[in-house]
Amino acid sequence: MGKVAYALDLSELAPMSESVQRAKRQPLFLELVRTIVSLHRVEERVEVTYKKGSQRRNLNRIRIASGILLFAVLNSILCLAQEKKLREPDVPYEPSPQNVVELMLKLANVHKGDVVYDLGCGDGRLVITAIKQFGATGVGIDIDPIRIEESVRNAHMAGVIDRATFRTEDLFEADIHNATVVTLFLWRSANLKLRPKLLRELKPGTRVVSYYWDMDDWAPDKRIEVDGNPIFIWTIPEIKAPKKEY
Repeated sequence: MGKVAYALDLSELAPMSESVQRAKRQPLFLELVRTIVSLHRVEERVEVTYKKGSQRRNLNRIRIASGILLFAVLNSILCLAQEKKLREPDVPYEPSPQNVVELMLKLANVHKGDVVYDLGCGDGRLVITAIKQFGATGVGIDIDPIRIEESVRNAHMAGVIDRATFRTEDLFEADIHNATVVTLFLWRSANLKLRPKLLRELKPGTRVVSYYWDMDDWAPDKRIEVDGNPIFIWTIPEIKAPKKEY
């Protein structure tokens, strides 16, 4: 009789330490590692008796399963290593107060059928509120993967994950054309940088709501105040066709 020990060693991945660290923050990566470790612990407990073919087959199945999972983990690390590295956030994380979130959504007249995009979604509270209280679906975009993990976790806890999507992306490059409502709590400089994208990519009639910061000379449709701070709303205008000259 003998015992098979098969140690899980990721030390050889040290040259990719930055990518490994990023991967370690992904829930799928962590779950795969836990599963592999569990399989190896089972394998270590299997006493190999070569007279009994069933035990040998069971051990082989464990080896194959753990090998497949290890390949999946390594593949995810390699994919992350090849990803375009996202830059630092444009603004520091500061969550909107819940009463502000609700007023922003009311001001935009959010209702069932709306698709609310929160650019710089933080902990996901606006997307979650749009779904739970207003019947919309929601997409949260944030450049910080930690914020996205928090948003996903909060949406799971709120029971709305099936109607929420959270993406780790640069909001200046993200695809937002499906939005019917866009919400912002950035800085004025970020709003102004984002303004051409909003006008270019959003459909006419899409509502844009910003807490605290305006859009310079783009006059809002309406402005309200909450606790002394402004909330602005704009509507993406129809694109006027150029007049034909005869």
